[in-house]
Amino acid sequence: MSFSKKKIVTFGDELKNIERYLGIEKIRYGDRMSIKGDVPQDCYSCFMPPLILQPLFENAVKYGLHESVENMFLEYSASLNKYELIFVLRNSYETDAQVNNGTGNGIKNVEERLKLMYGRVDLVKIIDSNNIFEMQITIPQIKKPDVKELSHE
Repeated sequence: MSFSKKKIVTFGDELKNIERYLGIEKIRYGDRMSIKGDVPQDCYSCFMPPLILQPLFENAVKYGLHESVENMFLEYSASLNKYELIFVLRNSYETDAQVNNGTGNGIKNVEERLKLMYGRVDLVKIIDSNNIFEMQITIPQIKKPDVKELSHE
């Protein structure tokens, strides 16, 4: 089964893809982009939907750096809280660069996928304050057979 057809993957596999993407962006933007990750080892084996983080990182780069003339920071972290993987992504941005902030479909799509998969609407939290955009994603840790089948995949 190809990676894109899987219903669930490990956080470690998802993070490897994100790190490849960030490596490309780091080459593109060089010193203008500061990246810091903090992920404890126990998070790597957690389960999550595939490609759920990619649009969030793409948004962070697009609105934090691509539309900016300033340097940006991008920080991500993960923690395991009993039965939930908590993932946090933070990035700086210029106020003027956020004026043309797109359609918001990337975040809406992530919220909808998580809602369909886990039956909850409280899994994405956004904090936008003092030119720092933060997203917190909660991924319930359930057994693979308990994951709802998505009819549109």
